Amino acid sequence: VRDTVGAGDSFTAALVVGRLRGDPLQAIARVACETAAAVCTYAGALPETPK
Repeated sequence: VRDTVGAGDSFTAALVVGRLRGDPLQAIARVACETAAAVCTYAGALPETPK
């Protein structure tokens, strides 16, 4: 884990998308956790952008 900024927001976004699509709850939870975990691999709120 590099940084947890945005992990909750990304989890919630994935949860909402899954519910709106009517996906099974177990699949929604898996995708939401994977999304939040991926966000934790970056430092800060935004990935680095080229200058």
